[in-house]
Amino acid sequence: FNDDTKFRCSGRRESYAFLLHNIFQSNLKSFKVAYQIQNYLWTHAGISNGFWDEYENKSFLYRTMCETFNLNMFRIESLLANTINDLFFNSQRDVELLSTVGYQRGGHNKFGGIFWADKNELHCRAIVDKQNTALTGYNQIVGHNPVNDLDIYQTDENTSITFIDCQEYGSKNFLITEL
Repeated sequence: FNDDTKFRCSGRRESYAFLLHNIFQSNLKSFKVAYQIQNYLWTHAGISNGFWDEYENKSFLYRTMCETFNLNMFRIESLLANTINDLFFNSQRDVELLSTVGYQRGGHNKFGGIFWADKNELHCRAIVDKQNTALTGYNQIVGHNPVNDLDIYQTDENTSITFIDCQEYGSKNFLITEL
């Protein structure tokens, strides 16, 4: 990252911006943008099939890593989250790709990235539109999209998305996952 990096942020307060920017920049390696245990994947807003298909095609660093090692290797166990974290912290281009804002949130891209994906991009009741579903093969747990209560959409036993950002509406529920 460089000091010119600008992140879109709702609720941005100019009075805190400089201080928070410095704290985050000084402690950047302490953060992870994705976390994974087995096929359970945590990100801020989630990953849709459509976003991931576009991302794989646009990320030179990701393609290079896949060609060097083996594409399938990055889609198993904890390696997808590790790969996302490595790309995010080592490539300004990948930061921009992972931070894209989709049409649903007022952006200029078909799909939002891991910070800006909209709930409508992550679940589609009509299985016909596979791009607007959670990334196949992962049980994702995400925030970002306020919901009245915990909201779970399951495609099959290996693919689901659980929206947990329900505090804003007063829900006292929380998710316990046994792995």
